[in-house]
Amino acid sequence: MTAALKKVVSVPVVIVGRLDPVLGEKILRQGEADFIGMTRRLFADPELPNKLKSGEFDDIAPCTACNTCLDAWVVKRHCRINASLGTERYVIEKAERKKKVMVVGGGPAGMEAARVASLRGHEVTLYESSRKLGGLLPLASLVKGLEIEDLPSIVRYLRRQIKKSGVTLRLGEEVTPSVVERAKPDVVLVAAGGVPAQPRIRGIEKPIVVSNARLHGMLKLYLRFLGPRLLRRLTKFWMPLGKRIVVLGGGIHGCELAEFLVKRGRKVTILETSDVLGEGMVMRVKPYLLRWFERKGVIILTGVTFEEITDRGLKIITKEGRRETIEADNVVVAMPLASKSELFRSIEGKVPEVYAIGDCGTPGLIADAIADGWRRANAI
Repeated sequence: MTAALKKVVSVPVVIVGRLDPVLGEKILRQGEADFIGMTRRLFADPELPNKLKSGEFDDIAPCTACNTCLDAWVVKRHCRINASLGTERYVIEKAERKKKVMVVGGGPAGMEAARVASLRGHEVTLYESSRKLGGLLPLASLVKGLEIEDLPSIVRYLRRQIKKSGVTLRLGEEVTPSVVERAKPDVVLVAAGGVPAQPRIRGIEKPIVVSNARLHGMLKLYLRFLGPRLLRRLTKFWMPLGKRIVVLGGGIHGCELAEFLVKRGRKVTILETSDVLGEGMVMRVKPYLLRWFERKGVIILTGVTFEEITDRGLKIITKEGRRETIEADNVVVAMPLASKSELFRSIEGKVPEVYAIGDCGTPGLIADAIADGWRRANAI
């Protein structure tokens, strides 16, 4: 459109909309626009132009088009990758005293905390029990897709930054109280993530049920060898799930999982105990998904009470008080994580400073985890 406009107007033409530096440069060189406009990418990294100018391409914090910034006027959540946006702490300042900091967990909260703590001058060691950094981001990438929200770019960026800032990485090492005792840190930031929640419903143990824990474990195993992009492509041909799926949980996790399943030919019913659907989703995006669900024939029931899971499906009581049985081949649990606090409780009081961050403290979204790691690292 801008290329066509440029042919018929004499004033400069500016193009805006999800442009990265590579695409923007291509448009300028081809003469299809006079200026490149950016908004969200500059929220993610206000130093983007300076980093381009100096050739620091790999140091640019990625915008993943999550649109979290659009909800800043409603909820206290800003940019997913740039937690300093809208605060008084844009510049990371050196700490008054250098401390020995142990970060437990290589998810978004742990990586951001390690990055910021190291930039503040602390001696930082990051422990991750698996062989890869990223936490649940690869799993989220599988469900969300990579066409718009490029979550792996967050992992790549934070991994580069923590290595560049001098953080010591200990991958494949499980942290126990004895490990903490031997390390003798001044500060421990426990970012060990959350645990899958399991609703209390009669019959929840039946084979028809795919629990959060089982789903996470199964996908993590495949992701180790295939990666989110290839695995996502393969799920279009086969998944260990039947054709009729009941999704327990209508928050962001359940809605995004339902979208993923519908695109793979499943007949989906979303059940939510509260009256609110899509909790956690960006408010300006949610209506589009709900209209898409309507077009695709997704059944959505809110305000329901779960009675019993049988071999045929799930017995519920509707908001109006009717008893119904939702027939299904599989019941998939898609509820928010619960706090994983065992390590935190076991070392509390044995280390000068210990804090639970990210899902380990208060389970939330990616933006919440990164912001929590950023805030805590700036405070130690």
